[in-house]
Amino acid sequence: LVWLKTSRGQQLPAIYRRLSLPGAPTPRFTVIYSHGNAEDVGLSLEYIDFVSRVLEVDVLSYEYIGYSVADGEPSETGVYESAQAAWDFLGTRCGLEPASIVLFGRSLGSAPTIHLASRQADVAGCIL
Repeated sequence: LVWLKTSRGQQLPAIYRRLSLPGAPTPRFTVIYSHGNAEDVGLSLEYIDFVSRVLEVDVLSYEYIGYSVADGEPSETGVYESAQAAWDFLGTRCGLEPASIVLFGRSLGSAPTIHLASRQADVAGCIL
């Protein structure tokens, strides 16, 4: 569990699932997974683990402002700010290049995924 911070200082829980297979090279890609409605990071743990193992990638799944134990009230703007906080975490705190990040949105998570993809020209890919 890691805590992300939005540009307005709101705290969001996130799971950063690092692939660690014996003898495996460092994953080429990291996926930012934006979950669907009526889901939260906790409910997505098995799926996050599955995606990481099958695709041999690291996965960052984050909570939206106002969802679960995250600060604030739910809003469209909050969802976009939450996605940006996930992006900033990987770039600033983890030092990843945009070309190594794949955006993946499910249901409600498609909106913040498209929002990020429209602003990040060098992103490796976008899955909806």
